Amino acid sequence: MERIKITENIVQLSQEGQLMPACLTAFFGEDGLLLVDAGMSAQADALKETIRELGYDTPAYIVNTHAHPGNVGGNGAFGEAPNIIAHRGVTEQMQSDTHILLDLPEAALPDLEIDTDMTLRFNGERVRIIPMPGSHTAHDIIVHFVDSGVACIGDIYPGRFFTTAVYGGRMENLPARLRRMIELLPEDTKLLYGHQPGIGKMDDLREMIAIWDETYPLIVEGIQAGKSREELEAILPKKWSDVGIPGGQFGAWLVCLNRDLQASEESEPERASILRPMFEAQKTGNGEAAAARVRELIGKGLTIVPRHEFDLLQFAYWLLLTKELPEDALQVFKLGIELFPDAWNTHDSLAEAYAVLGQRDLAIAHYNKSLELSPENDNAVTELAKLGVDA
Repeated sequence: MERIKITENIVQLSQEGQLMPACLTAFFGEDGLLLVDAGMSAQADALKETIRELGYDTPAYIVNTHAHPGNVGGNGAFGEAPNIIAHRGVTEQMQSDTHILLDLPEAALPDLEIDTDMTLRFNGERVRIIPMPGSHTAHDIIVHFVDSGVACIGDIYPGRFFTTAVYGGRMENLPARLRRMIELLPEDTKLLYGHQPGIGKMDDLREMIAIWDETYPLIVEGIQAGKSREELEAILPKKWSDVGIPGGQFGAWLVCLNRDLQASEESEPERASILRPMFEAQKTGNGEAAAARVRELIGKGLTIVPRHEFDLLQFAYWLLLTKELPEDALQVFKLGIELFPDAWNTHDSLAEAYAVLGQRDLAIAHYNKSLELSPENDNAVTELAKLGVDA
């Protein structure tokens, strides 16, 4: 785990992720160690070793900036010892949706949830914990080490790329949150971001506000006019073409804004969870048992809504990539096709499972079907080329 010295008693810790690093912060002194975010559950052992190397058995506090698995996944690594602080609603979020797949222990849940500012006196300094919800998630907070002149701002601004809005967040709230941080924090504050190692500055936030102010009206106008994804992506001026990383391109804003605009115009049908029933069925059975459980629920009156496609794909990829159970994943991907036969992403994902299992002809068939449904699916073109097929 890479360490970057920020001050004499603040160190940034960087964990490698699939698309981008996860950045944590350790603040230490005579009272103990305070950890801002706990990283991914898969890297809990590395985190424990790093904390020991800093001279501590366990953090006294863990402060979660929000509820993403890459922020709360390591909460339980130290047992009951740390006091975990998070925004109100994080406990509920950690017990729902895809967090179920983390199978986190009870000790990983927050001990204290807040929705108003609080200040800790720790290691002879003031640590201000400030709720800042509504843009990235409904549970965002920032942590300001007042006397050290350092602030951890999580994923509200995760680095010089385009963030998303999930778990109740809305993209339209982003500029207001950025402006609020500029108002609250001294100009010379050292900013630490959720996914970009190193020290940032206030002008980083101003740049993102400028990008928003220039592009947002054009994005909304383009979405309402029915412009293609390619046409919308062309809205970003060339002067900002270097903003973005894999997993954090301008398209992330487009997806979230399109979703939020649709949600404003028509309410999405209520969605009953299928992740927990699938998770429980797979624990005692396999992927086929998980798929059978969903079919059983449908038979008992469960209404399938569009959002369930995402749930199925998340669960199937968890089986495929995390648990390394491609045969089990295949059964859930096939259920996705059964329930969403015209969903390009589900065909693309099923094709990936067939490719992993060496079933080339079926992989090609479903990549082609995905392209038929979504000609802009570049991933299918790339994967077909790997299989020796020109799309």
